[in-house]
Amino acid sequence: IGNEILKGEIQDTNTNFLCKKLWSLGLKVKKVSIVMDDITEIKEEIQKFSYKYDYVFTSGGIGPTYDDVTMEAVAAAFQDELQPKPELVERLKSYYNTTDLSATQARLATIPSKCQVKFSKSGKLLLPLYQMENVIVLPGVPMFLKKLFKIFEDEYSSRINQFYKKVIYLNVNEMKIAEKFNQVSRKYSGRVDFGSYPVFDNSQYKVKITIEANDENDVKEGYESLIALIGLDSLVSVNEKSNDSGEARPKGLNYREFLDEVKNEGHPNSKRIQEALQIMQTAVEQYSRHLERLPKIKAIYTKSGETFSEMDQFVAECVERYNLDLKTISLSMKAALEEYAIKQPEVKVVIIGTRRTDPYSGQLVPFCMTDGDWPEYLRVHPILDWSYSEIWQFLRYSSVPYCSLYDFGYTSLGGTHNTKPNPSLKRTKDEMEKFKTEGKLEVKPMLHLDGYYYLPAYFLTEEELERAGRT
Repeated sequence: IGNEILKGEIQDTNTNFLCKKLWSLGLKVKKVSIVMDDITEIKEEIQKFSYKYDYVFTSGGIGPTYDDVTMEAVAAAFQDELQPKPELVERLKSYYNTTDLSATQARLATIPSKCQVKFSKSGKLLLPLYQMENVIVLPGVPMFLKKLFKIFEDEYSSRINQFYKKVIYLNVNEMKIAEKFNQVSRKYSGRVDFGSYPVFDNSQYKVKITIEANDENDVKEGYESLIALIGLDSLVSVNEKSNDSGEARPKGLNYREFLDEVKNEGHPNSKRIQEALQIMQTAVEQYSRHLERLPKIKAIYTKSGETFSEMDQFVAECVERYNLDLKTISLSMKAALEEYAIKQPEVKVVIIGTRRTDPYSGQLVPFCMTDGDWPEYLRVHPILDWSYSEIWQFLRYSSVPYCSLYDFGYTSLGGTHNTKPNPSLKRTKDEMEKFKTEGKLEVKPMLHLDGYYYLPAYFLTEEELERAGRT
């Protein structure tokens, strides 16, 4: 649900996630509909889907703003009315530290009177999963949708009707096997679902074929019948690793293992790879002496208020490490960019580490102009859709240096006046000792505050709490 999807302003990833998850639970998705933010449109679609299907999942339109109309539509679809839910009201009062919710805050607690609310087992998610008869109401923000869907998944898992799936890859084009594929598909119609998908950007294979059924023996029989017609010569052996949907995919490359492997002269590509590595080494040796003449990378460091000395130290190290031409401006981001635009008018594009979970960033796209009253720059967001855990996997696996504060329980850094260690990472001394004993934690200095210790930032698992240390 959302005008922004129909306008192409944001990419819908929720459909892909839900389809995969529902398939893994043995639920076959029959139809997907994208609806604008219109009460009547949403209501009519819910009524049709609810009558025809066992479960209906909605995503989007349950926030605090005027265009969030899903709850009104759900109420209208079941001839119900909206009412504040007392337990939600109290939960929101506690969260916002107030005795009187504002009108926008109160909207989050206003739902159809007959709607069920289901909170996460951990109790750490602010808002619940909503269910109105057979309609499951989910938020539109992918990160929160995934967290709340887990409530349905845990509840439904005891009733799983498993699907079986086999994926094969062929080194011939689709047209060559189409007639034989159709012959087998017709033979098993109603028992086995065959899918054929041409691939144009893979050097290993040209067609991916999926074979699915409710019975494992049917999958096996369908596979054997297809292979009997197209022959084993067309099959490509892929080093497979199963993902959540049961599909096979190439295994990720372990670079250290790969380099050790190709050093073996018996490896089929060893000679060619060794030659390529030698060319790269020669290039590094030949051109490294010219690095000092390369232009520095322009960068801005904005400081509004008091900053951590550790952050200042890290920025100074980055200047040397990445050859930066850094301008430090002690103003807000907007004012700093205005000043920079005057001093560096030739700069037209800025690369920013904003992520979609940052404040006011939910509607951003990878490339967009700054807002109308800001200095005019093309904003580039290369890590916009990276998750918190993906950021830390990249930094730690690649040994990329980061600010030392992250090792002391800080997960989101602002100024000294509004940033504290994340309370979600707070542990007792005994808990810390257990982490060390189990080998999950390196023995290093830990932040000790008010009788508790704090785990490093990369231990945070509830990604929606990344900013819990910001006040």
